[in-house]
Amino acid sequence: MTTGEKIRFIRTFRGMTQKALGEALELKGDCQARIAQYEMGFRTPKRDVLEKMAQVLDVCIYALDTAPEGFFTQLIELLFWADTEDPHLMSLSTAYPDGKPYNSIQEFKIEYSDNDSWLLHDPTMLWFQNTFMDDYLKEWEVRKRELREKTITLEEYTEWKLQWPYSCDGCGKCKAPKQWRAKLKDTKKESS
Repeated sequence: MTTGEKIRFIRTFRGMTQKALGEALELKGDCQARIAQYEMGFRTPKRDVLEKMAQVLDVCIYALDTAPEGFFTQLIELLFWADTEDPHLMSLSTAYPDGKPYNSIQEFKIEYSDNDSWLLHDPTMLWFQNTFMDDYLKEWEVRKRELREKTITLEEYTEWKLQWPYSCDGCGKCKAPKQWRAKLKDTKKESS
């Protein structure tokens, strides 16, 4: 997704008009037209405008920035936006050790249970030997499972991704810096 598409998605998710966002950013001139230009890709907001926009929209700057800090942050954000565009594009699953040392296995393979939801061909798996990526992917797997099992809503799932990495709680091991579930519920109560 382009920066403009991200702005439009988040603004709409927050229920804001282009004019309201432009006014909140204190843009000069026709603020609605400026937001429309950002969203259509005719203009690109400068870094300071993006930072203020992230505050106004109450999202992590990484959700808006096309070049977030660090390779792994960029990769996670790219995967999040791909998931937003096509929720069925990716599946996440945690692999569990079989007790055999890795080096003793001549042909390493992961087996899966076939069911009707698989593609016509066997999927190719990818994993990272990086603690940062592994921890966030494990938590993302939990959130996708919660969404599938309907223990969280699509809005809560989207909120979790928009607040990432501040919404992460280590798969329930710690308190997340940004309380995305309570925040979403409180926001809905206020608007009732």
